[in-house]
Amino acid sequence: MAGTFLSPGLAAVNDTAAATGPFAKAAGLLEDLAGVQLTVKRVERAAGASGAARSAALRERSALIAGRKMAPMPPQPCPDMPTARSTAPASP
Repeated sequence: MAGTFLSPGLAAVNDTAAATGPFAKAAGLLEDLAGVQLTVKRVERAAGASGAARSAALRERSALIAGRKMAPMPPQPCPDMPTARSTAPASP
């Protein structure tokens, strides 16, 4: 594959395939399931870059929360809040 860019969709599929085990297996899965040929090294580098980007984003978000510049979101679904249901009476 020419260049160093993977589309967001291909990067997501690559990350999922890379998480299954050895990078050689991931490269084979990508070729079998998506018809995309990437070298083992390319799979490894792309997965590593995605992991590094996610780690950096998590560190940045954590710093904002710790500095009280961002409020953390509650877990989904929020265990102590009722679900959004209509309380309006049914129409006749």
